[in-house]
Amino acid sequence: MQNVIIMRHGLAENDHVDGDFFRCLTTSGKIGVKKIAKQINQYCIDNNLSLSRITHSPFERTTKTASIVYDCFVKSDNVNNFKHAEISVEKEEKLVPSANISSLIKSWRETSASEASVLVTHQPFVSQLISELVNGDVSHAGQYPMHPSDAVFLSGDFFSSGLMSLQAKFSVLPQ
Repeated sequence: MQNVIIMRHGLAENDHVDGDFFRCLTTSGKIGVKKIAKQINQYCIDNNLSLSRITHSPFERTTKTASIVYDCFVKSDNVNNFKHAEISVEKEEKLVPSANISSLIKSWRETSASEASVLVTHQPFVSQLISELVNGDVSHAGQYPMHPSDAVFLSGDFFSSGLMSLQAKFSVLPQ
């Protein structure tokens, strides 16, 4: 079984003097990411899933989101002494807003079967990726609105178009 958590970066500032690439998370964005990361960590503990990898686009806001998620998993206090695998954090150009979904899917098929991975990316790419993995094409992206910090947990036999199923959604907004 392949398990992946797809997450949109936290709320970012509207502008940055040096351009979109450098937009930082707001204080509210950091709080939202931390809240979702704790929910994801608890979901993994409850389902005996170890996290092994956090991969993010190289943009500043996704880099910071990945860092907060990492800290929440590594520094978490849980009563069951649940331990995640050694977690790697990696930058991936295939997660930038203008990335090609097919290219990402082809390169990502080597996820460990017993561990979960987190992908941190941007809107609208995040909704399109979920639609492609669950429905087999991006035309259903509107069914997967992803607000800042939102994440989904997908599971399937293969990380491939139309072969994953949505298991859980994590959001800072009321459902």
